[in-house]
Amino acid sequence: MVMKHVERIQELCLRLPDELVLSKLSSRAPRLQDLDITVEYPGSSVEWSPLLFDGDTLALRTLRLECCPVPLHSFRLSALTVLHLVAVPVQFQQNMEEFLAALSHMQDLKHLYLCYALPSATGFLSSPVFKTFEKIDLTHLSRLWIAAPLSTAVTLLSCINIPLKTQVKLECNFELNSSLDYYALLRSLLAQRYNDQAQSDPTILSLIVHFLGRDGVSLTFSQRQRDTTPMTYGPWDRDILLYIELDHLTIDKDIIHDICSSMPLSNVETLSVQQPTFSPVFWKRLLRQLQDVRYITLSRGYIPDLSVLTDHTTHDSEGEDVQNHGGLASGDRGQSHVLAPKLEELELKYITFLPHDGSNLPEPAITCGRLFEALSTRRLEGSLGRLITTRCSVPGSGRFDMVAMWGGGGGGGGGCFAISRMYFPDVDVDVDLDLDVDSDL
Repeated sequence: MVMKHVERIQELCLRLPDELVLSKLSSRAPRLQDLDITVEYPGSSVEWSPLLFDGDTLALRTLRLECCPVPLHSFRLSALTVLHLVAVPVQFQQNMEEFLAALSHMQDLKHLYLCYALPSATGFLSSPVFKTFEKIDLTHLSRLWIAAPLSTAVTLLSCINIPLKTQVKLECNFELNSSLDYYALLRSLLAQRYNDQAQSDPTILSLIVHFLGRDGVSLTFSQRQRDTTPMTYGPWDRDILLYIELDHLTIDKDIIHDICSSMPLSNVETLSVQQPTFSPVFWKRLLRQLQDVRYITLSRGYIPDLSVLTDHTTHDSEGEDVQNHGGLASGDRGQSHVLAPKLEELELKYITFLPHDGSNLPEPAITCGRLFEALSTRRLEGSLGRLITTRCSVPGSGRFDMVAMWGGGGGGGGGCFAISRMYFPDVDVDVDLDLDVDSDL
C-alpha cells in the first residue's frame, strides 16, 4: 500500500525481514527527504539490490541504512545532511576509493556515522592514490563517528577536512596485520588537528581514561569541568571534543601516553580513570602532561601505585623529556616539579586496597599505608588536597575504616563496607560511615 504513494512521501522508515523486499522500492521518490531502512535478517545475497526509487531521490536529506545491501550510487546525495551506514554486509562494503568518490558529492553533511560499514584500508594507505589524494572539505560537519579497522579510521581522517569543533568518535578495531605506523599516523593527525590550534576554542578540561579489561582502552576528551563519564555511556549532546576507543591493545600501552601527548592538555583540571590497573611509569608519564590537574577520580578496580605523586623529576623513567605540547614550557625543563602540583582532590570509588604489597598482580598496586605515606609527604611539602573514598574495601578485612587505617589501626572480620572522607594537609576528618552490608559489592 505504501509503495503506491511513494512519490508523495517525504519520510519513510522501513524494517524489512530480508533484502528481497528491497526490489519492490522501484517507484520514483522525488519528495523523499528522510529514508531509514533496516534489514532485520540479511541473507547471503551476492549481488547489490536493484536501483531504488528509480534513482530519483533529489530531495533526500537524511539516509540511514542498517544491514542493507544498497550501494550509495542508488541515491542522489548532493543535498544529504545526515548519513548513517551501520553493519553493511561484508560482501557489499565499498572499498575506500569508491566511498570517498561518493563522499565528495556530500558537501552539506552535518552528521556522518560509519559503523562497521567499510573494510580495511591497508591497501589504499600504501597506494599512489592516497599519496596524491585531494582532501574533501566537509565544512558543515558537526558529528563524525567511525567504527572501523584502524587503517580505515586513519585513512578517513587523512582524506577529509572538518571543523575543529566537530565532535569526533573513533572506535578503532584491531587488525591482525596492523602496523605501529598506523598509530603513528593517528598521533600525527591528532597533533596536526588539535595542537596546531591549541590556543583556540574549544578547550579540553577533562580527560577520562576507561581501561576495558584486557580488550582495550577508551579516551574521552571533554570540554566540561568535572566530567567523569566516558562517552561510551553518554549522549552526543555532551561537550565531547574527541573519543577514541582502541581494542586488543596488546602492542604497547605507551600508545595511550603517545595519543595523549598529541593533544593539548595544558588546561585539563579533571582526570578520571576507570579500572586503573596501570604501573607507576604510566602514571608518571600521564601526570607530567597534566600539570594543572586539580581533581583525580579512580573508580572500580585495584588501587594503582600512586607513590609517584611524590616524585620531583623532570624526565620519565627512560630519561626522555616531557613531550606534551601543552604541558611544561621549554624553560621549565631541568627544574624540579612535583607531579600534579595543583591537586586539590583525590577521589576513590569502589576501589579495592591490598592487605599485602600486590606483587602477585599483573600491575603494581599499593597498600593503604603506602598511599597515606605518599599523601602525607605531599602535605609536608605544602601541597593542598582532599581524599574522598566511597565504598572502597580491603579483601579479608572488616569495615573499611579510613580513619583507623590512617592512624595505623585496622578492622576486624565481617565484610562490611563504608563511605569515608578524609582531608589533608591538616588531617581534618569528616567521616560518614555506611555500615550496611551489600553482598553485591
